[in-house]
Amino acid sequence: MLFLGDFVLLIVIAFVVAVPIAWYAMNSWLQEFAYQISITPLHFIVGLLATLFVAGTTVFIRSFIAATNNPIKAIRED
Repeated sequence: MLFLGDFVLLIVIAFVVAVPIAWYAMNSWLQEFAYQISITPLHFIVGLLATLFVAGTTVFIRSFIAATNNPIKAIRED
């Protein structure tokens, strides 16, 4: 949970910085098309949740592997 908190903080900071830039870039790019769509906050929320899921899964797997490894094997290999 301690590692996950650090990653979540970094992801949220990156999200806050990236959303206005991405919204402006995508909105100006989409105005060029004949059939226009609007960008909703749902698009950004889904991206944030997907990123948090991938980071959480990665941290969990790496922490589980580190917790279940035998320390004697690590010392023996060094």
